[in-house]
Amino acid sequence: MEKIKLEFYANLCFNYQSNMVVVLTLDETGKNYTVKHEFTFTDELSENQKEKPSLPKRVLAAFTENAINKILSKDEIPNESGMSVLDGFSYKIKITKGNICKEYFADDANIETYPLLRYLASWCRRQ
Repeated sequence: MEKIKLEFYANLCFNYQSNMVVVLTLDETGKNYTVKHEFTFTDELSENQKEKPSLPKRVLAAFTENAINKILSKDEIPNESGMSVLDGFSYKIKITKGNICKEYFADDANIETYPLLRYLASWCRRQ
């Protein structure tokens, strides 16, 4: 198994200075995660927020090699329902697995097809 890194960027569409970055790294054994999240907000109250909430277990459980392979097998995040993401966020997903590196922009695509991405988006919206 190759090391996998997924970077998930959530930006409020109306304020590109407010964003959230979640970086998940799965090691070669497939057992250890490294999770990093960054928050960039222009609001002073948010900047002073010291404690970063942890990612829920369902996100970590969904972050598997199979889930990543499913996303990597597509050239773009599919919009199967014909609906756009209307939650006020735009999403950028960057996946690196070995020599493969793909980037997806999901501001007008439906990420609901992929549980991992759906869970990450839901978590970002609540923060």
